[in-house]
Amino acid sequence: GFERHDVAKVNAVDIANFVDQWEGQRMAEVYLSRLSKFFKWAIRRGLRADNPCANITVDKPQKRDTYITDQAWHAIRDALLVGKDGKRTSSGAMVQCYVDLCYLLYQRNTDVRLLRWDQIDLEAGTIFFKPGKTASSSGAKVAVPITPAIRAVLMRARGLGAIKGLYVLHTRNGQPYSKTGIGSAFKRACERAGVEDITAKDIRAKAATDARKAG
Repeated sequence: GFERHDVAKVNAVDIANFVDQWEGQRMAEVYLSRLSKFFKWAIRRGLRADNPCANITVDKPQKRDTYITDQAWHAIRDALLVGKDGKRTSSGAMVQCYVDLCYLLYQRNTDVRLLRWDQIDLEAGTIFFKPGKTASSSGAKVAVPITPAIRAVLMRARGLGAIKGLYVLHTRNGQPYSKTGIGSAFKRACERAGVEDITAKDIRAKAATDARKAG
């Protein structure tokens, strides 16, 4: 969007026109933040005297209030295992472990996706998380007790794949799933299950709602 612009000549209107392409979406906030950091760097290097992002604001994305029903939840989990051709998917069992852990651990999807075995103390029955959102601020760690249900999913994940790695959830090459990769697998499962307007981020909300219902 800025490849033909001179750093010193970018103005507030250019920034606004760019981020407005994602009006009301999280990406508008992300791009505005990245651009602001870049222009702060440009000021320090003497490339310009001001930050054109300073007076630009973006609409906050609307908070989702979608609840995954139990029926939809089970339909999606089942659809992870079987593709459109009726054959078992190569990554379905591992991605199913991912959605189960997202539901059982109440943590952010990214922190679950990148969960490593060295964060898990099976003997003590505890998983230690350092949430990505607090890593650069409070740095607070979260200790989550390993319930029988959580332990069962961990053991299921451990038994999958010929190549083992540092990560609980991993591809056939032993590498962690990318956000895009695991998100696409979940989205395709939703389509096969005939479930609309559901994202993987809605799992945490379902977990909290179900926990509240259960007291």
